[in-house]
Amino acid sequence: MALKRIIEYFNFIQCDFPTNDSSYAGGIFDLEVHFPGDYPFRPLKVVFKTRVYHPNIDIKGNVGLDILREQWSSALNITAEVPLVPEIAYIYKTRPRYEATVREWIRKYAVLSII
Repeated sequence: MALKRIIEYFNFIQCDFPTNDSSYAGGIFDLEVHFPGDYPFRPLKVVFKTRVYHPNIDIKGNVGLDILREQWSSALNITAEVPLVPEIAYIYKTRPRYEATVREWIRKYAVLSII
């Protein structure tokens, strides 16, 4: 019963701040994190609510990592080799263009604006 309450409590929207040395520095990204009832035996589901320019995040915010699906394991890392969005993965390999586009998307979609 306690695990069920914890899982329900952690199915929330949170804000994550990238480190200063990241291409995503300065962006504020809202994520929806869902822990399934049998977590940690099944992966959690992560959806970006903020638009993000990344080869493993589609336009709806779905994260395309096998570690969040059939290959659930904390030992794996993010990769651009099997991307969810191949066009972005291609640009990722030319870092200056990729980083410029990331910064452009941050300015458009991932900054806190006071109206």
